[in-house]
Amino acid sequence: MAMRGLKFSTPFGPAEFRAIDQQSTMGAYVGKLDLRGGKGTMVQWRYADGKTTSPNDAYVRSRRPADAMK
Repeated sequence: MAMRGLKFSTPFGPAEFRAIDQQSTMGAYVGKLDLRGGKGTMVQWRYADGKTTSPNDAYVRSRRPADAMK
């Protein structure tokens, strides 16, 4: 079942499975792990928006066979 173009809501805003490669634009928290008070904690974190960190369409077309994008 292809999920191309499926749009959905997340707590951080709208996301979708891109039609060109079925990759999600949902972001993720990225940071370093540290021990604080004997517990693992993420420090120096940021939210990386998947829409701005995913490769652009021209790059995807150059790296994937045309059959994979149908």
